[in-house]
Amino acid sequence: MAVRAHNSRLAIGWWRFAGASSPSEDYWHVKTNLWMGGSPHGNSMYIMGGIRVYGFLWSDAKVIDSHQYFHNWAGGFSQLTTVNNGSMDITAPYVSSDGYWVFVVQHNSSNYTALNVDLLQLNTYAWRDIQVTANKGHSSATGGY
Repeated sequence: MAVRAHNSRLAIGWWRFAGASSPSEDYWHVKTNLWMGGSPHGNSMYIMGGIRVYGFLWSDAKVIDSHQYFHNWAGGFSQLTTVNNGSMDITAPYVSSDGYWVFVVQHNSSNYTALNVDLLQLNTYAWRDIQVTANKGHSSATGGY
């Protein structure tokens, strides 16, 4: 999806999801093209940044307005901070089996989810074009990709 607004370091509406999810899928996994498998591979530079996830579950009026920060060196998340507000949570991200950043939203088995995600990149490094490459519901907070 195209970025709706891009002001230097902030992409408002960077990714949006509105759709049905199965009641058995407690987590929504969103895979990106941001390499997290160690020193940049296929990416020419490091990155520090964060996301703001906000939205709601239509079926039971639960809301989310949460923040998560990341970096892509050493394949780890040692500087990661997550702050959850509302009754939906962003859970710990993970590195996919092929080395990319996956962020996860716990949506508590509701049927319809509407998520908006803003992307922030700190000015320590040049702007990177980070894109969502796949997304799906899963019964676990890890191992979806």
